[in-house]
Amino acid sequence: MKQKVFHTTAIDVESAVDEICAGLGPAASYDVILFCSSIKYDFRTLSEALAGRFPNCQVMGTTTCGEISPDGFTNGGIVVTALSCGTTKIKGMLFDDADKFLYIHKNEIESTANQCGIRKNSTNAFALTFMCALYNAEENVLAVLHAVLGDDFPVVGGSAGDDLKFEQTYVSLNGEVVSNGVAILLFNTTDKFFIYKENIFKSTGISVHVTEADPQDRILISIDNQNPLKRYSKVTGIPENTIKENMDYQFLGRVFGDNIFVSSMRSFNADGTINLYSRVLPNTPVEYLEVINPLEVCDETCKIVKEKIPNTGFVFFSNCIQRTMRFKNMKIDSELTAKYNSAFNRNFMGFTTYGEQINRVHSNSTLVILAVEDK
Repeated sequence: MKQKVFHTTAIDVESAVDEICAGLGPAASYDVILFCSSIKYDFRTLSEALAGRFPNCQVMGTTTCGEISPDGFTNGGIVVTALSCGTTKIKGMLFDDADKFLYIHKNEIESTANQCGIRKNSTNAFALTFMCALYNAEENVLAVLHAVLGDDFPVVGGSAGDDLKFEQTYVSLNGEVVSNGVAILLFNTTDKFFIYKENIFKSTGISVHVTEADPQDRILISIDNQNPLKRYSKVTGIPENTIKENMDYQFLGRVFGDNIFVSSMRSFNADGTINLYSRVLPNTPVEYLEVINPLEVCDETCKIVKEKIPNTGFVFFSNCIQRTMRFKNMKIDSELTAKYNSAFNRNFMGFTTYGEQINRVHSNSTLVILAVEDK
């Protein structure tokens, strides 16, 4: 699978599309167009224009909270990747109202998978998903996909952003746009691929038990049978007002051996219950996490990915907004970009997200990487 990446900061959609098409070259060379766009552009017009310029491609897009490319962690532009997929079979799906009615599309998901030659738990297939955020639908989407495609079916993706406005996000497929849905591309490929989750955390050893939670609305109702805010403050030694002022630096993790799945705090309610960005189930142990050196973790990530896929063709990043903000505050985003450019030959793309998906899990403050070989 071959990839060509183009990044533009053109002032309007028409100029951006002209630049993209000139930068990518003949449309007939490609099978898939993926684009990640700042909310400053009219997303519907952009989606329709790109679908019109690449009529024989699967064209899938999302709004972002920042774009990722060899130019770095940027804002206010559009990053596009064009894929030449050889014998890989690709088919897209777009569903609206993903938080309410996705299961009624079970037959369509099965039919689309069959068209690609994909069976349950296929080891030579994966799904790439762009999901609208703000509706708490991500876990529902993953549950339905895995109910149809098998518990072990590989999925990678990200939740759309809107530059921290938290008003409306969008995804699209072949020119059609939804604001409460999911765009999905299924790939059945003979190319070797690898999906990797990077965390910049370790457990502090401070463990608490979620005794009551509302998984659908992602609300933490009690910890150790106590008020969440008060209990969290007590076990960490962090004053309540400080926790509220620095939510972006407070992380809970579901820890399974060496695997950590992060749930970030979104806000506190007046009664001390906590709103989260991802689902935590009741009767679940979670641990308080602390950050480790992101540059050292990046080196290890690049090493692992390159060992698995030495000759990378298509490389996609789904990176949480909390990570991007941290990197910029630490002034290490340029160093990280240089490491990625060195590892992946200045040929990768992705976006800053409101949440990250890997297989059956929706997580926060995480980087998910998809790497596919170039034969």
